Amino acid sequence: MDTMMAQPTPEGEQPKTPAEVVAHVLPSSKFLRNVGLETTVPKRSATAVARVQELELEVAAEKQGAAALRDHNRMSWKC
Repeated sequence: MDTMMAQPTPEGEQPKTPAEVVAHVLPSSKFLRNVGLETTVPKRSATAVARVQELELEVAAEKQGAAALRDHNRMSWKC
């Protein structure tokens, strides 16, 4: 479990909580459910993860474009 916690988090993903690591190591343990440690985080498919990353890149590009447009407009007003 310590090894899993020490692994670097892939870009765009949230780090795993200790409860998620324990649930991964002991996936079908009734004990975990009884003590409230089993996570109810839905598992994302590789397709869903890829789509989220694609949308995040799209949003970042739009923000960058909007910032460039604002800068251009500011420079136009100064002339």
